[in-house]
Amino acid sequence: QGIFGSNIDLSDINSVDRHHNFKVIATADDFGLVKVFRYPCIETTSEFIVGKGHSSHVTNVRWTSGDQLVSVGGNDKCLFVWKMLNM
Repeated sequence: QGIFGSNIDLSDINSVDRHHNFKVIATADDFGLVKVFRYPCIETTSEFIVGKGHSSHVTNVRWTSGDQLVSVGGNDKCLFVWKMLNM
């Protein structure tokens, strides 16, 4: 619910994954952004942390068994590994 802001089409979010600690979720979108929200995220005005680096849409995000987040780009064909601190 809350990952869809007021200006986002339902098809703009390509992937969502919840961390194993049940405290945060990550999203991948068509704007090249990786976002991390607190979980549960039910308000459309929910705050989030933004990871920038992909040059085009992000096709997938997944948490590792540690506190790292892996994101895969579409046209840029890049794989990013994000380290999350203070979760």
